[in-house]
Amino acid sequence: MEHIPPLDRRPYHAYSREYLDRSLLRPHLTGITISGTIGAGLFISAGEIIAVSGSVGAIFSYLVAGLVVASTMYCLSEMVTARPLTGALITFPHHFVEPALGFAVATVYWYTPHLI
Repeated sequence: MEHIPPLDRRPYHAYSREYLDRSLLRPHLTGITISGTIGAGLFISAGEIIAVSGSVGAIFSYLVAGLVVASTMYCLSEMVTARPLTGALITFPHHFVEPALGFAVATVYWYTPHLI
């Protein structure tokens, strides 16, 4: 059997004299979010929406969808501020709505990777 050298982990290991720096600021994260949203939603599905509902319907539907997404993200940010815990997307329905909904969300999160 031929000798295989071990994997070189030096580029992936942070030593005690080194530190990992969080260098992304709010404008960077906002830009990443906006570009991801525009790239994924606006340009991919715009042709089909315009063909079905026309230009005014497309603008209206994007405004409604944007309002729903902004409201959801605002609510999530308020809940994260109130309860900064790990596993928040499972504990939020449990705490703020009902324990049965928290169990259902946890079950769906467990089933999703196993079904795909």
